[in-house]
Amino acid sequence: MLFLVDGAAFVFIGLVVMAIPSPQPALVRPVDDVALPPFRETRRLLASQFMGNGLLALVLGLTAPGAAAERAGAIARIVTIAIVLAINAGQLAAGHWKRPPLLAVTAMLSLVALAYVARLVS
Repeated sequence: MLFLVDGAAFVFIGLVVMAIPSPQPALVRPVDDVALPPFRETRRLLASQFMGNGLLALVLGLTAPGAAAERAGAIARIVTIAIVLAINAGQLAAGHWKRPPLLAVTAMLSLVALAYVARLVS
C-alpha cells in the first residue's frame, strides 16, 4: 500500500509541475521574463523525474514482486527521497523560495521516508 500511495503522490506532483512549470508563485522574488524559460525547462525535468520515481513505486505496489524486490524498492525510495530532501534543505537555506510550500513538501517526504524505514525494520 505504501508504494501505491507514494507512487500516486509523486506522479501527481510531477503532472502538476509539468502542466504548470513556472516557478513564479513559489519564488520569494520573481524572475524576469528573459530568465524564466530555463526555470521552466528545469522544472519540467524535475517533473519527469518525479513521475518516473512515482511510476516505479506504483509498479512495485501493483505487482507485489516479492520480499527481495520490495526491500530493494524501499531502499531505492529512501535514497531518492533523501536526495530530494537534501535539495530542499539547500533551497530553504538559500532563501530564494517561499518557505511554507517547501516545508510542507519536506515534512511529507520525511514521513514517507520514515514509513519506508519502518517497513524495512519490521
